[in-house]
Amino acid sequence: MLANVAIGSVLIIMLIIAAGVAVVFVLRWAHLQAKKRLEALHRVAAQLGLTFDPAKDADHDEQFSQFAVFQRGDTRRAYNTMRGSTQVGGASRQVRMGDFKFTTTSGSGKNRRRTTHYFSYLLVQLQHHVPELIIRRENFFDKIGAFFGFDDIDFESAEFSKKFSVKSSDKRFAWDLIDPRMMQWLMDNASPAIELEDDWMCMADGRCWAPEDYLGKMALAGGFLEQWPEHTVRGLSEGRYGKDA
Repeated sequence: MLANVAIGSVLIIMLIIAAGVAVVFVLRWAHLQAKKRLEALHRVAAQLGLTFDPAKDADHDEQFSQFAVFQRGDTRRAYNTMRGSTQVGGASRQVRMGDFKFTTTSGSGKNRRRTTHYFSYLLVQLQHHVPELIIRRENFFDKIGAFFGFDDIDFESAEFSKKFSVKSSDKRFAWDLIDPRMMQWLMDNASPAIELEDDWMCMADGRCWAPEDYLGKMALAGGFLEQWPEHTVRGLSEGRYGKDA
């Protein structure tokens, strides 16, 4: 009987030690992965001629408050930020991209729980101020309050309207920007949700991107900007847009 108790105690101790070793291993692995990610992001920034700052930035959500994706939850922080001027869409533009996190609270009392959410983003400065517009395939932005009250905009292409949700404060701008050529490009490319407002474009899809994914997102941003119809760019220069038609 005593022998069985002793064996049981030894097994419990061994399990505790094994669990402790496993925790240390997981923490060590996570630390190494985070270090590798930082090094890879630094290389991406250098490749694009951008600066890299891993520190947390609590002012990002205020600086880009026009984008509802940065207004969700609380304790909002941007980090692993790459910024500077680089070539996008055939022109030198200001770019800012990196990781972002925010916290939400659910439940109440003893069931109250805080959850931290992480995602990556890309911001590209435009050459003109534009009306609010969002183009998406999925539901990442469906419930963002900044677009409540904006109905989905229909296009002549039933195939495009079925695959994409487009919302804008100026339907004329949306119709002019998303011409048949732009529709085809959007259908042919797996772009994250695209949001335009003021003189910035934001891309995000609710996921954290691998370091190499940032280069792909930059290429998509450039491809999107290269599709802008000349008459739309001219209309922005002439102040043709700015209120719903």
